[in-house]
Amino acid sequence: MSRVLYATPAPRSDILSAHAVNYIKMKKVKKYFLLFALAAVMLLSSCNASLPGGRHDVTTSRPAQTDSPPETSGSPSKIIITPSETGKPGSYSGYTFRVLEKAGTDRPLTVESDALQGTLGATVTVYSSAKPADDVSAAMLSGGEAPDAMLLPLDELSSLFRSGYLENLAALGISPLSDGFQYSPAASLAVTGRYYIAFGDISPDSILSIHALKCDIPATLSNEIHAIFGKDIRDAALAGEFTTENLMRALKDSELITSSTSKDTVLLVADDDEDRAALALLSAAGGALIDLSTDAAGLLTGSAEFSSAYLNASNIYTYAADDGSSVFSVEKFGRTDDEHCYLPLPKADAGEGYRCLADPEGTYGWAVPLGVEHGKRTADITTALFAASVNTADSYFSTLTEDETGTKLARLIFASRVYSISDLYDWGGLSSDVSGGIRSGKTAGALLEDSKYAQKSEAALAAIKIFTDRLR
Repeated sequence: MSRVLYATPAPRSDILSAHAVNYIKMKKVKKYFLLFALAAVMLLSSCNASLPGGRHDVTTSRPAQTDSPPETSGSPSKIIITPSETGKPGSYSGYTFRVLEKAGTDRPLTVESDALQGTLGATVTVYSSAKPADDVSAAMLSGGEAPDAMLLPLDELSSLFRSGYLENLAALGISPLSDGFQYSPAASLAVTGRYYIAFGDISPDSILSIHALKCDIPATLSNEIHAIFGKDIRDAALAGEFTTENLMRALKDSELITSSTSKDTVLLVADDDEDRAALALLSAAGGALIDLSTDAAGLLTGSAEFSSAYLNASNIYTYAADDGSSVFSVEKFGRTDDEHCYLPLPKADAGEGYRCLADPEGTYGWAVPLGVEHGKRTADITTALFAASVNTADSYFSTLTEDETGTKLARLIFASRVYSISDLYDWGGLSSDVSGGIRSGKTAGALLEDSKYAQKSEAALAAIKIFTDRLR
């Protein structure tokens, strides 16, 4: 059974918006989270009330778009957005916008409600599939019916992404700088200025997949740790002052700190998560294995930036224990209490932003199947839905945290999440090798000098080329 939903988004002033969404209001339909709206006044020209309301057939070739593909000759490190066309307001009266979810999940978008029509004139309905990636792939190959959009686990979307079955959202005019969107995770999976998966407040429980630093609050209030930061470590993190240098000071003073806090160790990395934790520490220090920002995609393992981040991660890991009580532990975000809270993973440079690696498992992203006929309509409705999700994340975080500080830290961690495309696909097995090298204490130089590295790097580059060639 499909579920139909509607909501009106509330405006948000603290995020740069690339789309003007006017006269947006809030309407709750059920007790918690997200009830989405289709904004009252959207700038529409090419897709107006005369647009057909029926479904589109999906093909593996791109039909004509409402918005032209973006130029990619600008700064390759940034997502290049094709601006939405300007014109008089219109509506999508009678159109049913279908969103695909995975069966058995309880997404915020699936709130039960009566059929309501939004002010854009469209109705949003959610339906599910036990194997959504397989179903969409079959539609691509057969020219069958596909959803307008998908809110799916990242492992499902990664299969469609690798097959070249996702639309370039930037070309549709969907900006990850708009209300309710998150730029960092979208940019981390972008390819030459194109991005295919959107993230944001629309799926707040994705925070549970993000690696962070769990801290024992009473222990961090000890004189020794307070002296390192000059303040409560939570306040230091919120001020952007939590660096690997500061964490290393605590790790090097481990004997004094464990003695004063009655802990077995300063830092813990659980056995069942140590592979991903090592990559999370690497990412937090600014390390990446693959650069897809330009057409000359390549590996970064030989770069100075990678070596520096690798060394930072290795140094931290040197002090990590795998059991016992600890002041800090690298793990995925979870529920906090009076005794524990979560901090972003430390960054190498105080002037940079935090980078908290998220696990593909448990993460949900928004994507559009390749072959959308009416890009402007899809962009307008998507933008309205994400705008409607603003503030739902903070409401969700408050159910996981004990106080305002905990909620602020959760928001910071959520806003700092990134993904690693090398972690997503592990091309050539390099991601596994790097993780193992960090954990074993192998230097970056020794990693590159390994007799199998050349073979693995060639395999990775070949896989990357196949991947990028499939994208449109």
